[in-house]
This record gives sequence, structure tokens and C-alpha cells, in this order.
Amino acid sequence: MAGRPFTSYAAFTSHCIPMNKTGPDRRKFFSALTVEFISFVREMKGIPQLKLDSLNELPDEVIETMIPVLFQDSPYRIGPDRLLIFNRKSGMYEDFRLLSKHEMFILKSFDGNSTIKDITGVYAGKYKMDGGEAYQQVKSLFLEWAKHMVCHPKDAHL
Repeated sequence: MAGRPFTSYAAFTSHCIPMNKTGPDRRKFFSALTVEFISFVREMKGIPQLKLDSLNELPDEVIETMIPVLFQDSPYRIGPDRLLIFNRKSGMYEDFRLLSKHEMFILKSFDGNSTIKDITGVYAGKYKMDGGEAYQQVKSLFLEWAKHMVCHPKDAHL
């Protein structure tokens, strides 16, 4: 599973450009560079790294132990019933996706404290669902939002 770390070049460069369009943000640049360097060192030590859009290749036994967390310097924001994305051209947040109450519950559960398996159990209990169906919904949303860089596994970053 060796390869690029849990970030991508696009993610790396997007963290270097501030939202206010005043020029490069050195702190974000060096923070992103540090993450890339540490991932590179870990890969050289034999610790496998994986792109966020390749998480679906992992077995369920690994995915269910992941602790999802939202990106801190993400262009996304959570609205009352939707996910918003920052538009650099207009300088404003725009609708990215309208969320159902189920999706909103799952997204708010990505707090950095609960595993996918824990979230699934609470979700299945709250909405009186079968555990397998609940797991598939939590997993698919986690994988989809990881591809969009809304969230990531907690243990993949500093």
C-alpha cells in the first residue's frame, strides 16, 4: 500500500492559499509541508501511506476502526441543513450539498472521538436501522467526503 500519503498535491497547495486572497500564507504552507515530510519519512520507514481517495480499497475491518475528523482548514462549512463550500472568486460560501437529517447526524458525528463502528452503532440505534445498513451508509458517506477533503481519518495527520 505504499504510495502518496493521506493528502494530495491539490490538498497540499490548497492549504497554502488563504481564503482572503491576500497572498500565500506561510504558516499554512509550512504546516502542509511538514505533514508531507512526515508522511514521506513514515513511508521510507515502511509505514504504508494511502491517498484519501483510495480508502475504499481497505477492508471493512480497518475502516470500521478509523476515527473520522473534519479538516480544520477546509473550504467547507456545515450549515443547518447543508454542506457549504467557499468560493474564492466571490469570497462567499455557496451550497455544496443539501443534507438529509441522516447525513447531518453522521457528519456531526465525525468529531474525532468515535470510530466508524461506534458512529454506526449510535446511528443504527437512533434511527432504528439494521446494523449492516447503517454501517454501509456511514462508510459510504465517510469515503465520499474524504474524497472531497471534508474529513479524514484522525490518525493520518499530526
